[in-house]
Parts: sequence; C-alpha cells; structure tokens
Amino acid sequence: MTMQRSDSIIINNSEFILHANPLEQYWKLGNRKPSMYSGDSSMRTRGYYATWLIEDQKLYLIDFNGDDFLLNKVYTLQSIFPSKDGKVFADWFSGGLTIPYGKEVGEFNINYIQYSHETTIVVKNGVVAGGMIGDLVCEPPKY
Repeated sequence: MTMQRSDSIIINNSEFILHANPLEQYWKLGNRKPSMYSGDSSMRTRGYYATWLIEDQKLYLIDFNGDDFLLNKVYTLQSIFPSKDGKVFADWFSGGLTIPYGKEVGEFNINYIQYSHETTIVVKNGVVAGGMIGDLVCEPPKY
C-alpha cells in the first residue's frame, strides 16, 4: 500500500510535514464529514489533506483539499466551513502535533514516513500549550 499524504503545518513562515490529523477530532464531535473517496490516488485513502497554521499561539486550518472520486465532488475549506472565510480557528482540537524533520529513516506505519527527529507541539482547545516552536528548523515537506 502507498504511503499516505500528510497534512502540513506552517510555523514562522516555514511549512512542515504534520504527523497528526486535527480535523478528525472535529468530525468525531458530531460535525458532518462529507463522503470522501479519492479513487484517483492511493496516497489519500482518507480522501483529503489539509494545511494548518500556528499564528499568535493558536492553531488554524487554512486550506483543505478533498474529493469524492465516485460522486465527482471536490471539497474546499469553504465547503467544509461555509460560514468562515480564510482561516478557521481549531478550537475543537486538543492533543499533540508531531512534526518530523531531518533524514528519512524508514516507514513508521502505513500513514507516515519516519524521520531522524521530531518535535511535538501540545495544543489545548486550539491554543498552543507547550512544545518547541521557535527553534524548529527543517527541510520543506516532500510530496
């Protein structure tokens, strides 16, 4: 099976791979998750990928790309959050955001590639509660 495309996160104007799926918590809270089946790519079996931003110690969803190949539907940030414009404060999310960096050292599981280093940012109700942000430096994500 093909490795899955990870979400990405932007911190201090740099984009990183994200080994977490914060949007899944939103849907587990009872919010409607659209039918998404990406038959055109085995890299996205969950049907979407998202881009996140940490700004002013808050986590925001800033881009969403999803589709249902069978229904011929495309989903964007605006279609998931129609009342929001531009970025969505992720106040539903509490947990760790694991950001890998360094050299690829193998497959962690079917979802992620393992890297030589990682850091975790702890978020509570969308607000950064701990972890390393300022010193995080690594290569851009490889897609």
